[in-house]
Amino acid sequence: MKQPFGLPRGLSAISVCLYCASAIYPSVMSGQSSPSILVGTDTNCSWTLDGVPQGALKTDDLKSITVSVGEHSLQAISMDGLSKYSETIEVTSSLQKMVKFALYANYPTWSDSSTGLIWARSDNASGVTWQQAADYCHNLSLGGQTGWRLPTIDELQALTRPSPDDHNYRIKGGIRLSGFTWSANAGRSSGEAWVLYFVNATTYTHFMNDGEHGRALCVRDRNSMIAALPRQTQPLPSTITEALPPKPTPADQAAATLSHVAELMTHSFHYVHYFPGPAAPDDWKVKVEDEASVTSPCVLTIEQDTESEYDGALHNRHTTFTYNLRQTSPDNLHLVVVNETARPILYAITGVSGAKQLTIGPDEDLAHEVGSYIKGAASLCNAN
Repeated sequence: MKQPFGLPRGLSAISVCLYCASAIYPSVMSGQSSPSILVGTDTNCSWTLDGVPQGALKTDDLKSITVSVGEHSLQAISMDGLSKYSETIEVTSSLQKMVKFALYANYPTWSDSSTGLIWARSDNASGVTWQQAADYCHNLSLGGQTGWRLPTIDELQALTRPSPDDHNYRIKGGIRLSGFTWSANAGRSSGEAWVLYFVNATTYTHFMNDGEHGRALCVRDRNSMIAALPRQTQPLPSTITEALPPKPTPADQAAATLSHVAELMTHSFHYVHYFPGPAAPDDWKVKVEDEASVTSPCVLTIEQDTESEYDGALHNRHTTFTYNLRQTSPDNLHLVVVNETARPILYAITGVSGAKQLTIGPDEDLAHEVGSYIKGAASLCNAN
């Protein structure tokens, strides 16, 4: 059969049609679609793509938008303007890429719909006296809002929840804490104020001039139009009745202090360490994981798992350390910081019940903080 005029050898008229269609519509003929981005959000917001406004996006919405291959910039801002999100993504194929705007976690405040109060999302993160805490809230400007104050002890109690969060605090709203929280209310005795320790949701009174353990968590009324509240120099009358738990004993206070030590240890001692030097090869790796707990008011227990890698093999060890502060005078408590050139003992409590040496490392700041709490707990354990 003679080949039609003008067609390449081996191509029929039908083949030519298909060939032309694939050249003109390659994505259709290959079954591929144009690349796109699927966008969602955890908070109502407005957003832009490559600087071009895309309108509003609600929490439950998902929006698909066609884009070209390459880098794209996305920005979002919550409807109240308090939280922003920005991300640059790279689209490399026709597959759909998912982006979710994480705006909620960036909010500086949290609104409690059950009480109508607005809370700071974190405390001041350092030890302050009661007056310093009150002044901190008085001077605070957060999310464009002023008029902050110390919460009452009743407001703090309404903020507790039954189960602990990821940081072991029983507090609502994803609020981050670093110690016990001062209230605006006077305590049982002169010079004391009520505090709440959210690790175990316990209330007790504490000396107002203690600037080491207390923190300032600030609150404001949602409908308050006051730009700045009067400076508080004296605690409010107590709202707690005698029907509530009595003032903790030294052992109770020691247990609360050790709970904070246990939290610091459990969340901080996960690291890989190297041991250079003639006694250990440069590639010797040791991973130490500690889980601390308070087994009784004055006993700290450390469950330690050590994974060592040397001589081409893994070596695992599990050790339980018990630290009894009733048998240790604070004056005889020795803290040792393990630095980067330490020998192969990363973290250990020397001996068992009644041990007097605590080895902490490699973070010196953390070691000093743990040491301060340990010494305080030892003082309480040996009181009376």
